[in-house]
Amino acid sequence: MEQEEHPFADKGNKSLVVTQIPFSDGTTRPALFMTSNIAPVKKKRTAKVREQETYSVISKSLSNVKMSEQLFASNKKQVIFGNVPSKSNCYKIITVISQTGKHYSSLGKTERLKKYEKDFFIQCNVYRNKLIKGYLNFDIDVYYPSQRSDLDNSLKVILDCLQKVKAFENDNKVTDIHIRKFLDKANPRVEFSLKEAM
Repeated sequence: MEQEEHPFADKGNKSLVVTQIPFSDGTTRPALFMTSNIAPVKKKRTAKVREQETYSVISKSLSNVKMSEQLFASNKKQVIFGNVPSKSNCYKIITVISQTGKHYSSLGKTERLKKYEKDFFIQCNVYRNKLIKGYLNFDIDVYYPSQRSDLDNSLKVILDCLQKVKAFENDNKVTDIHIRKFLDKANPRVEFSLKEAM
């Protein structure tokens, strides 16, 4: 880990030290640290030591992720990342040609909806293929990237996705819904749980 001392570090003044943090792929990232009174002592670190330090940081991050996943699993809480498309904008008029050559119009899914359904399926590890029987309570928080989206249009898409991944047989079994809207521009997502009503 190489450091560049600020020119006033040896005069007892508080100063910034620029530290280059090495990664195993050979790249480095700059980081700033505040020092005071005594300038940092340069220490030689071998490539092996630097790599061990990097692995230590990565291992800690992975441990936090694993704990988060275990917490969600224990509470039967599912998180699906991605912005939920609006039901009203998920279908388009397409022309279908029958075997007899007859043309007629129909509604087809947009590419955006198809992509969201695939992403939902691969992320839905808590409720996929559970086929929960009976009536259900549905509790959900929806995080949008902007204020423009409507909860009611997104709700139907999510229920359809849950039926598609076989969380339950039919969404008409959902008798109680608690839904809340939040904003998160960086990480749009849904967080929800399903419980048997009786």
